[in-house]
Amino acid sequence: MRSQDRASTPNRSQSTSSNMAPNGFEKHAQTAIQVILVAITIWVGSSIITLRDSTIQNTERNQQMREAIVELKTEIAALRTVIANMAERDLIQGQRLQNLDNRVDKLEQRLAGRRREVE
Repeated sequence: MRSQDRASTPNRSQSTSSNMAPNGFEKHAQTAIQVILVAITIWVGSSIITLRDSTIQNTERNQQMREAIVELKTEIAALRTVIANMAERDLIQGQRLQNLDNRVDKLEQRLAGRRREVE
């Protein structure tokens, strides 16, 4: 009887494997989870690519802005020089005009004094 009992009774490895086999719902649930995981992975990958492209564009823009800033600084320095030269020129011309005014005043005073002497 023992040999018959053994043959008719499934051993533990057979019983656990049949209990471990997923039923239809579990298979569908696993498939759905896998699809969701794949979709998330694709989304993350595309997001990373988009961020990388944005970073590259921003780096290029930053470099262009740095170059523009250097150019603007050079232009500002040149304009400062021009303005300083113009201000200095105006100051010199103002001083010359003041000197000329003083000389004209002195000449007018001399002429006025001589007119009085003649009269």
